This record gives sequence, C-alpha cells and structure tokens, in this order.
Amino acid sequence: MAEYDDDVVSVGDTGVTIKHYLWPGRPRLIGYDDIVGVEAISLKFGTGRYRLVGFSPGRPRHYFHWDRNRSAKSRGLSVDVGRWRRLAITPDDPDRVLDLVRRRIERD
Repeated sequence: MAEYDDDVVSVGDTGVTIKHYLWPGRPRLIGYDDIVGVEAISLKFGTGRYRLVGFSPGRPRHYFHWDRNRSAKSRGLSVDVGRWRRLAITPDDPDRVLDLVRRRIERD
C-alpha cells in the first residue's frame, strides 16, 4: 500500500516508484536499500524546471524523469543511488516524500 501517491511518484513499502521514468508509461522502482540519501533541490529556469525528461544543463549530475507539470513546480528531490548521476524527482508534495523516504532509509 502506498503511503504517498500522485501522478508521477509513489512511495510504498518497497521503495519509491517513478511512474514515468523515461517516457510516459515506463515506471522505475527505486528500492530503499538502493537509496544512499535524498535532499530537496530548487527548480529554476536553468536547473531543470522546464526540462521534460533527461539531463538539464544546469544540473548535469541529475536525470529528470518525465513530468509534464514540472514547469509549475519550484522544488524537487535529489535521490542519491550511490552513483555519480542522481535522480531528480518532482512529486507534488516534496516535503512529505522527503520525510517518508528519510524515515525509511534511516530505519533500515
């Protein structure tokens, strides 16, 4: 059962699911065991706010999943999975997702 669920991100028992990772319809599950850390990031013109999918020139270490509503969002989350590249996710409620994920990875 999901503790958090919106159009792009779901936080459940096993991890965080990005519902549209590469393009609409292709989900990706990131298990809590794979998450090294998570932190809030601001989204601005050059740092991913208008990026539909892929890498942003202003944040070359971050891969942005597909989110057609990202331009209306000012905050997102950087998910460290132990590699140089990080995942940038943009849930509708980043504070709640940040809290849920941090509690899960600190408990394990």
